[in-house]
Amino acid sequence: MLKIGIGCDIINIERISRLYKEYGARFVQRILAQKEIEHIFGYTTDESLIIGYIAKRYAAKEAYAKAVGSGIREEVCFRAIEVLNDESGRPYFNKVTSPYIADRTYLSLADDFPFAIAYVLIDKSKT
Repeated sequence: MLKIGIGCDIINIERISRLYKEYGARFVQRILAQKEIEHIFGYTTDESLIIGYIAKRYAAKEAYAKAVGSGIREEVCFRAIEVLNDESGRPYFNKVTSPYIADRTYLSLADDFPFAIAYVLIDKSKT
């Protein structure tokens, strides 16, 4: 059975900044998949860019979990969802390890300090 899911999430970037400063690498490793970590830390050492990157991915992963109707939990956890950007900068879900199969997934990210927002639209079927 094909279903359509939509999810939206907004996050206060200052909240992500506090968590990043308090927990550092532990927080990053809880939220980001390995390729995301390699990308941002290979790209910059600017803390504000790193925090913005984490905030947008946090919002994207929350929005994805809402779109599939599960929320963030063991089956759909932060590290199981990988968000990358193509050559033109468009964000996309590169990998999602969960019991949900998405035939088509659309992702839009935006930020305007102090907020980051993500919208996700998916066609899905549960396996």
